Amino acid sequence: MTEPLIQVRGLSKDYPRQRVDASRYARLWDRVWGWTGRLDDWPALNVGIPVLKDVDMEVHEGETLAIVGPSGAGKSTLLHLMGALDHPSAGSVHYRDVNVTALGPRKVAAWRNREVGYVFQFYHLFPDLTALENVLVPGMIRYGAAGYPAHGAELQARAVDLLTQVGLGDRINHRPSQLSGGEQQRVAIARALLLRPKLLLCDEPTGNLDRRTGEAILEVLFALKAEGQTYVVVTHDERLADRADRVVRMADGRLGTRDPAQEAPSGEPFPIKVTPPEEEASSWLLSAPWKIPLWFALAFLVSGGASLATNSALSGDPRWLVTVTVGLIVGFLAVARKV
Repeated sequence: MTEPLIQVRGLSKDYPRQRVDASRYARLWDRVWGWTGRLDDWPALNVGIPVLKDVDMEVHEGETLAIVGPSGAGKSTLLHLMGALDHPSAGSVHYRDVNVTALGPRKVAAWRNREVGYVFQFYHLFPDLTALENVLVPGMIRYGAAGYPAHGAELQARAVDLLTQVGLGDRINHRPSQLSGGEQQRVAIARALLLRPKLLLCDEPTGNLDRRTGEAILEVLFALKAEGQTYVVVTHDERLADRADRVVRMADGRLGTRDPAQEAPSGEPFPIKVTPPEEEASSWLLSAPWKIPLWFALAFLVSGGASLATNSALSGDPRWLVTVTVGLIVGFLAVARKV
């Protein structure tokens, strides 16, 4: 058997049940330095729903791996983490001997562009670009404005050849709005293969298509599979899974094997265990006893300050009316927001 191309070790991903506020210091740092994305790494912002639970998996070079399972099992999340489109809460993804999860933003972006192709369920084509221009986007990103002219002719020839192979040789100057869903997916496949990536990640490539169009897309996808290229495909389509070299099933954020004996009677590909969410306090005020006197103190300060300011305003200084109005609104919102 070939060496693993991708190794997933202890991969877990949580999404917040309800986003909490970052501290004022963090928000100030965000405004000054544009630190928005890093706030998502704070543990307090990621306590909630576990989507992936300690997943271990290997993908071998040259194979076609299908990941199947019911909706909400974590298939797309696993695919996004394997392609470094998202950060795991725990664990790591290794591409050959490189720990992708430890790479910085610039290096991981360069790795994605160089080694990985993506085919999304919803195509993600630029509406103002033609089919040919959409296919050329990865090449533009790789070489940039300075280097693209030197490689433009080669890339354009490659893009036209791919569009011809997927049956769109006469539609290269059409925009996505002038193409059907199946044709847009063909453009997306050609775009993913432009730079000859070693790894192709496909997220429900036939999920939005009718049966006939889906079968045509499968033929295109496997016809373009170069020797040594690796496919990882998330799908509900059993036809696609049957053509894969290996199939794994996901359920409740964990991986299993393709075992027909575990099929659910309802027709679900895998039985699902629903974990009820933890019971949460109905409000911020009732979530801890010490918050009740704090709330009364805040209410007293707001009410007392408003009374003093109103008294000053009525005693002959109308400028205080604006201050009173703004203070009442801000104070009310500050207190009521936490109740």
